[in-house]
Amino acid sequence: MAEDDVRDGETWHQFGFPEPEREEYLASQAERPTEVGPADRRMLLEGFDFLTLVSHSFFRIGERPVVVIWKRNGAVDVIVRSADCTVDQRRTLKGAAAEKLLSAVLATHADTWTEPFEPKDPVLDGNSWSMTVYAGSRYFECCGSNAVPREVVELLRAVADAGLPLAWDGEEIAFACANEEGDHE
Repeated sequence: MAEDDVRDGETWHQFGFPEPEREEYLASQAERPTEVGPADRRMLLEGFDFLTLVSHSFFRIGERPVVVIWKRNGAVDVIVRSADCTVDQRRTLKGAAAEKLLSAVLATHADTWTEPFEPKDPVLDGNSWSMTVYAGSRYFECCGSNAVPREVVELLRAVADAGLPLAWDGEEIAFACANEEGDHE
């Protein structure tokens, strides 16, 4: 967890992350969240409980689209919230639908992203992203600027296939996807 995390009574909070689901998840943990090293990331990804995918824009400070994937009570809760909160949709997945989404999470291979993801020819568009994966009180985070790996776009498509909006804020994905030749999706 970042240096600016605090405990308020029985709840761990991390400043700068106002997502209520993250607050609820952290409140359920008895121990202070601990970041794992590269050797433990695959095991954590395979057994994750909670994942957040957040887009950040320098031009819209404080407004961030969020995708939350939370395994609990034998199901998978998926939440999509737009930067301005006009979209705030939730769906609980079970069975094959849940397995399909969880496969998309594993297919990101996020455990291998130990350095910030940046395209070879960066475009200074003011956008960045972060994905934090939790299992119990352990976590890892990956991030990038100006573009995301194709696997993140595929994860967003899997969320859309589950019946939640792919489009955030004016029918556009807030994430750019760098392809082999630098074009974007």
